[in-house]
Amino acid sequence: TALYNLTIQGQRLTILMTLDIGLDQQPHVSTMILTSGDVTASDPTKSTWTVASATATVQSLLPPDVKSLQDNSSSISPIGRVYQSALLGHTFSKSLFVDLQNNPVEDGSFSVLCLAASENDTQHVSTCLFALGHS
Repeated sequence: TALYNLTIQGQRLTILMTLDIGLDQQPHVSTMILTSGDVTASDPTKSTWTVASATATVQSLLPPDVKSLQDNSSSISPIGRVYQSALLGHTFSKSLFVDLQNNPVEDGSFSVLCLAASENDTQHVSTCLFALGHS
């Protein structure tokens, strides 16, 4: 696990990355959690990370061969999508591509889910999660 503070697309972010060993026996990022730099654990509503900026950030972090499989957006998750990447499918073991019930899903599939800052503020995002498989 690694933790970084950086700026992407003009937004201060904290990124927590989890690594898994790939088929090449090297560590690769399998999960990322991005949090707006102005959010605190005690008050996630302070986010100034707009949905438009979060969308641009998500797009900048997607693999180059990504295909959209499913839109999972909702009122509490203004950005929610399942993607597929052949590059990821060739990088990680098939056992990592599962849904929430641990059922196998498409090789190379991953989910991106960004949470609204609050129930009353769906114009800002507090956190985005990138994870292998379907969430």
